[in-house]
Amino acid sequence: MLVRVERASARRVLGLLVALSGTGLAVSGNLGRPGTVLAAAAIVLATVSYGGGTVYAKQYVSGHHSPLAIATGQVLASAVLTIPAAALFAPVPELAVVPVSAVLALVALGVFGTALAFLTFYALIEGVGATSAVMVTYLIPIVALVAGALVLGEALTLVVLAGTVLTIGGVWLAQRERSRTTLGQLQEAPV
Repeated sequence: MLVRVERASARRVLGLLVALSGTGLAVSGNLGRPGTVLAAAAIVLATVSYGGGTVYAKQYVSGHHSPLAIATGQVLASAVLTIPAAALFAPVPELAVVPVSAVLALVALGVFGTALAFLTFYALIEGVGATSAVMVTYLIPIVALVAGALVLGEALTLVVLAGTVLTIGGVWLAQRERSRTTLGQLQEAPV
C-alpha cells in the first residue's frame, strides 16, 4: 500500500537522512557491547514502523476523527492488549503489597507520558503533517543520552555531540520552508 499525503522535496529527504545519520552516530558508541547489534536493529525497525504509522495516520485517520478520539482509542486498545500479556509473563502482585508511590508513578506515566503525548502527537499530525510531526522522534535518543549524562553520570563523548549536531541540523533542514515571500510582498503587507 502506497500513500501520498505530503510532497517529498529533495531538501526534506536530505534533512531526514542527515537527522537519521546523526541519531545513528550519536548512539553508535554502544554497538561494541554484546547484544547491542540486535537492539540497534530493533530500533531501526521501530523507527521505520513509527514513520509508516504516522503516514498511515495522516492519510486514513487524521481529519476523520478528533486527535482526542484517536489518542483515547490507541491508549485503550494498548491497555486491552497489554494487560493479558503482562498477566501471562509476570506474577500479579497483591494490591496491598503495591506501594502508593508506584501507583502514582504509573498514573503519572499513563497520563503525561502516554495520553497527553499521543494527544499532542495526533494534533501535530493533523496540524503540521506527518513528516513534521514525526521529526520529534529523531530527538528522543538525543534527550535520552543527555538525561543519561545528567542523571546517571554517563559520558557525553565527541561522537555523541557530533551526532547531536547532525540530528538537530537534519531536523532543521527538513523543517525549513523555502521562503516564497518577496521583499515587495512584505512592504505591501498590512501591519
